[in-house]
Amino acid sequence: MKKIFAIILATTFLYSIPSTAVFNIEGMSCPGGCAPKVTNAALQIKGVEKCDVNFDESKATIIYDNEKVTETDILTTLRTNTTFKYVL
Repeated sequence: MKKIFAIILATTFLYSIPSTAVFNIEGMSCPGGCAPKVTNAALQIKGVEKCDVNFDESKATIIYDNEKVTETDILTTLRTNTTFKYVL
């Protein structure tokens, strides 16, 4: 019984590891306004846990729960809710 519990517990942790996606962003013109727009749009997506936007590199690194949302869902939502172009 203890072995079964240990296997279930270990499996739960394996499947709950957050995923990370890096999106290239085209069209940001200012760090003070554009980067927060991307961050806010990403954090509104159910399943997105964290979003770090690097204005100088024109990239957003997004940590998300892949059981709640996919990279494609994130990409589609960002394209819909902001005026920037995104590429995985």
